[in-house]
This record gives sequence, structure tokens and C-alpha cells, in this order.
Amino acid sequence: MGWADKVRARIHNIAKTKFLDNKNHAEHKPMKLKSNVFADIWLIVAVVAANFRDIPSFLQSHQWFCAGGGHILFKAASVVDDPLANIIAAAGCTLLQVKDSGIYDAWNQAMDRLESTTLTNDCYVAFLGIDDTIREDYCLAATRIAQPPTQPDFIYGDALNVSHGRAKYQVSPLMPKLFGKNNYLFDVPHPGLLNRWETIKKFRFDARYQLAGDFDFYIRIASSMDVT
Repeated sequence: MGWADKVRARIHNIAKTKFLDNKNHAEHKPMKLKSNVFADIWLIVAVVAANFRDIPSFLQSHQWFCAGGGHILFKAASVVDDPLANIIAAAGCTLLQVKDSGIYDAWNQAMDRLESTTLTNDCYVAFLGIDDTIREDYCLAATRIAQPPTQPDFIYGDALNVSHGRAKYQVSPLMPKLFGKNNYLFDVPHPGLLNRWETIKKFRFDARYQLAGDFDFYIRIASSMDVT
């Protein structure tokens, strides 16, 4: 069996046993969380064809997020075949399939898509790659912090490199950290940031960048604020 066939078989297996087989549904109950506790958080996940095989494991590691009413939008750079698209749909996630020029263009396209949804200004958005991971305790802490009337523009914790792969696990923030013209957060990778939609919705990433486009994005946002 070739590599492509093995990937297809794996996708079919996961679709059958974890998401699409009603007979096994009772064996794969979502984690018990307060209903819709993460309803105001969106994860935008950019993915290219070479990483489509990693989407099922990403969904599995974020089952707690979906069970808590969180939203995941996968921005695919090319067409996803039906078995994998079915997995994404069965998990209650959104799939956007549009050609892009890179990760920053992909995130921009996802933001354009969010503008056409019922997303409220008080929602929070995180920009991820398929090899990033957001921890449950981080999101729970963020939901406690992000309460009106004083909702911070950005919430973030510390990123920790794990010993395998390039995944980043977020530490629960004890309190919102400051963000301003003189604090550009150069030590904060994009997976560690939850962005208030009202704050960022008028901005877009500069798709000409190959690297560090997220820093440029936040510098422009900070420069527009009347803060120090």
C-alpha cells in the first residue's frame, strides 16, 4: 500500500470509528464541560495539502474545545477530499477551501469569511497552524478574563516548546498582559494570542511577508491605538 493509500485508509478509519459511525457514538462522547463555555472563541487553522493528514489528530486533541461550543475554521489551500471534509463537518467545524499565497493570505481569507458570519465584536480569535495546540486550561482562564465590561484587546500566555514536533502548548494566563505602542510582544508567538474581534477586524496581515508577518500585523494595530 502506497503512502497516499495509507493516508486515505487512516482518514476513512477515523471517520468510521470516531465521527461518522452512529453505532459507536456512545463510545466517543465529548468531554463534559459547561455548555457553550467556549462559544465566543474561534480558532483559525491554516493548512496546506501536505498537512491534511494531520487534521484528524488536531480535531482529536481539541475535542474538549468543540464540546464546549468553541468554533474551528480550517482554511485549506486546496480542495479537501470528501472523507476528510466529512470528518471536519461531523466535528461541527467550518471548512474554507480557497487557493492562497501563504499562511498570512490564508488567515486574511479566514477573517473575510468571519466578517460574513454572526461573529460579535466581543468574540476572540486565535490564528494557528496545524502543528499548534491550544490548551483547555488556557481557554478556560481566558473566558474568565474576557468578561464585560472590561474585556482586554488581547489575552496570551507563555508558549512552551514540547520535545516532539513543533506544537506549542499554552500556559493559562494569570491576568491580561499589557499591549501598546512600546510593547510589541516580540516574545509572543501567534498561537499564544487571543484577539478581540472588535480590535482586529479592520486589519489584515501583509501577505507579502514570508516570515514575521504577525509582528507587522500587531505593530500596525498597536500604532493605531491611543495607548502607551
